[in-house]
Amino acid sequence: MSQWLLDVRGLNVSFPTLDGESKPVNDVVFRLKQGGIHGLIGESGSGKSVLAAAVLGLLPEHSNVNVDFFQWKGRSLINADGSLQVDEIRKHAALIFQDPIQSLDPLKTIGEQFYEHIQAKHPKMTAQQLKEKSHALLDDVGLPHDESLLKAFPRQLTEGTAQRVAIANAIAMEPQLLIADEATTNLDMMLERQMLNLLQTIHRRLDTTMLIITHDFGLLKKLTDITYVMYCGHLVEEGPTNEIIEHPYHPYTRALVNSSQRSFDKSYRLQEVPTLPGTIPALTQLPPGCPLGPRCHRAGRPCSQMPTYTVEGERSYRCHFPIEYRP
Repeated sequence: MSQWLLDVRGLNVSFPTLDGESKPVNDVVFRLKQGGIHGLIGESGSGKSVLAAAVLGLLPEHSNVNVDFFQWKGRSLINADGSLQVDEIRKHAALIFQDPIQSLDPLKTIGEQFYEHIQAKHPKMTAQQLKEKSHALLDDVGLPHDESLLKAFPRQLTEGTAQRVAIANAIAMEPQLLIADEATTNLDMMLERQMLNLLQTIHRRLDTTMLIITHDFGLLKKLTDITYVMYCGHLVEEGPTNEIIEHPYHPYTRALVNSSQRSFDKSYRLQEVPTLPGTIPALTQLPPGCPLGPRCHRAGRPCSQMPTYTVEGERSYRCHFPIEYRP
């Protein structure tokens, strides 16, 4: 059996827009190890959510998707015409949104939504079994066995309870892949810590492969094993999370680490944080070659061409002038 739950190479996604063609995913090589917790980090607009949507087959109909290699558990999901068999992944994957209310049906009670998701996986369950499974889901996310909660509508929930219910809904179908898209962004510090602990508990209990999408290295340091760094639709660095934080190879990765440093290094809290000049370009107006080139102090003439992937052990990066580090 393949060690990779998902193995994607040469993935490209584009959309027609009024400003021209938008290219949020460009020549991406992306793999998720079975049972691992992976991070995907980058600024807003870097293409992270589009990449996740492409994997789950949730892109709008006008999207253009091309891919060279796409395997789920060692089996190719590319049809003869080049389209993807995304239904196979949808049956075994779940998504936790930044706004939990977005994933809950406002016209159905929490219990009705639990039953619906459970029955999708176990269609022959009796009413009593559905009730017992619903209580087990409440246990899984640290909520009490409260019948009034199962009879409540999403609008009646507090923010923290809504997030836990959304996670319970996501794991009701016993997914092999769980994607959390900025799931802790709008939470206060206490709720964020609770959500991190909850995701770790779910991972241990269900042995689910996870992808955590965020813009904060502090979050990834606490939770993930492997991290992918994304900029302007390109994955620019990959490797063990702690190694990337301690010794980034790509200049953009170092800038992200610097911007997140205050959340996990007390010595940085009173220091001025180094930043990149300029702003992230529009995905309809990407510069030729390396998209970071116009903002990068290390850029040179070769950067007018997009660098290929350089692989060094468990690390890989795309940069003509990487930051040197040799242990």
